Amino acid sequence: MRPVCFLGRTKIFHQSDRLHFISDSLTGTEDIKMLDFLVKEPNKMVSLVENLKNLSEPLYLFGAGNCGENYLNVLGENGISVEAFLDDDIQKQKSGFYGKPVLSPEEMVGRDGIILISSYGPTSLMKRLENIDSNLPKRVLWSEFFLWEHGLDYYSYYMEHGLELEQVYGLLEDERSREVFRNLLNYKVSRNISLITDINDLGHCDQYFDGAIVRFRENEVFADLGAYIGDTVDSFVKHIKAAGVSYAHIYAFEPDPNNFVELKRRTSHYPNMTYINKGAYSENTVLRFSSEGTWTSFFDEQGDIEVPVCSLDEEIGNKISFMKADIEGAEMQALHGAENIIREYKPTIAFSVYHKKDDIFNIPLYLYELSTGYKFYMRHYGDIPIDSILYAVDSTES
Repeated sequence: MRPVCFLGRTKIFHQSDRLHFISDSLTGTEDIKMLDFLVKEPNKMVSLVENLKNLSEPLYLFGAGNCGENYLNVLGENGISVEAFLDDDIQKQKSGFYGKPVLSPEEMVGRDGIILISSYGPTSLMKRLENIDSNLPKRVLWSEFFLWEHGLDYYSYYMEHGLELEQVYGLLEDERSREVFRNLLNYKVSRNISLITDINDLGHCDQYFDGAIVRFRENEVFADLGAYIGDTVDSFVKHIKAAGVSYAHIYAFEPDPNNFVELKRRTSHYPNMTYINKGAYSENTVLRFSSEGTWTSFFDEQGDIEVPVCSLDEEIGNKISFMKADIEGAEMQALHGAENIIREYKPTIAFSVYHKKDDIFNIPLYLYELSTGYKFYMRHYGDIPIDSILYAVDSTES
């Protein structure tokens, strides 16, 4: 065994658990090499964008939401024009989306043009096109990844943050977590979708509640940050019942006003619920928000409404035993706002770590700083490159 120093603290690892590094980044270092599991492959996004530049037909984006906005920006940055969006949202068909007309998918029948799927759920949209006209899917140019952060050299970025990535890799508790970590990094470098397929655990367990990691105890207090319309609340209650215990309270945070109404409607039959029409954040303030009315609603300086956000330390201030968050990039801010709760009660944490490029190392390292008693696991749920979850579990209760 050898000691490895993390943020000024020392943890002992067996030789077989050493983090591997890439040799050419630290010339002359015999014992330390940097991230040798990181594969420097061509980024498939680059070739897709080059192909799009050579299109002679009009280009349509199927999906006028957060993902579609990202696509429009990336394509525009590369001089690629978009004819229109396709979407089933009637309101968007009337108003347009970011200066582009929005058509119903049926309007593509009889039109010339190529379709690019700009959605987090490409499979369902492909089926939608198939149901309209069997020839429409043949006109789809979709290539296994999302078109955001085009041009970002992830290989160089990860090498620049090799120390932080080393620290996280060394903190991960099991080999599955390390495999997930490796594949997520290599996917960002290459956009090779098979790397995501290999780590998809969605068919084996429920997201946020992996039975091999999470243990439920009597009188759990659950904070659902980004409760959407109550799907995770439903899942939490299901797992509580299966464990043969009861919960004490559920706090459901949801800033989107449309989602909030549906959340209350769908979960009002559960006892001991507190509904909070706010976002979780580092402080009590007001932020602009894009109210998609979907699970992809997000904080945005150009958002259409203003919503209150709050610190959990101030809003709740009492015990939380399980904290889940999928809040479109505000996860780190929410942790800052719950620092006292985390230090005092050490709740089980299941947080998304895919919205921002540094979440995958900043979030676990921040939690390690707050409490060295956590065990860390990483899992991925889905066949597309979102829904990567970090679990932090109190080592005295596992």
